Amino acid sequence: MPYPGYDEFDLPESYRGPRRSSQSDPRDLQYHTPRAKIPMRVLEDQTRRSGYPSHDHLSRSAGFQPSVYRNSERIDGVDVPLFEQYEYPPGSTLVEVPIDTRCNFDQKPTPYRKVAAGVAPRGRGHLVNHPHNDPGVLRGVVPVRVEEINGSEVVMELHDPLGVTYHPPGNSRGFRRAPIEPRDREGHQYDKRYDDDVANPSRVTTWPPRDEDARDLTEYESRYSRKPRKSERKLERRQREGRA
Repeated sequence: MPYPGYDEFDLPESYRGPRRSSQSDPRDLQYHTPRAKIPMRVLEDQTRRSGYPSHDHLSRSAGFQPSVYRNSERIDGVDVPLFEQYEYPPGSTLVEVPIDTRCNFDQKPTPYRKVAAGVAPRGRGHLVNHPHNDPGVLRGVVPVRVEEINGSEVVMELHDPLGVTYHPPGNSRGFRRAPIEPRDREGHQYDKRYDDDVANPSRVTTWPPRDEDARDLTEYESRYSRKPRKSERKLERRQREGRA
């Protein structure tokens, strides 16, 4: 195990762990998670766009993002930190910032249960006009320098991000730390799509999206495919029985 919180069982069986040179250019590295591969330069850009330190007060209302990260995860019955103290400046506070999402930080995120419940067939129109404010499953962890002013903790400086954490499959509360690896084809594809979104934030993603593999497109379509109606299932059953 390279460091606490790295769970090799969350990753594909063929994955043998992070392999990179210590002299690698950060622009050629990415974070490997079961959900996505996040280039390092994208993490830096997204955390910089998160609103800190323009969101003056560190302690916002409960449930809002970004939020303070306690750096303690329950792993095999033991509370362990995912980031060691030597990795960030002394006296700084860790903050978790949702990444790879269009979450509006000025609004309270949609509860996970509501997002996981899916969408009823008659509720799709409402969801198009009022989408979930979903923070997603990925977080960028960033140390910030905090000063107390008039009795409130105020963010004064944003340091370089420490890394990426993610909710492992089937665990909506715990986090695991993503390992670093050289950027591969999927990382380059993510880079291109991210540049498109930054150049035109209001653009509507076309279908099929740019630089996606046929395997991924098939997975997306099967995930959101419409369930057959009762009449369609009945007709299909009759056809199989030769009575149509």
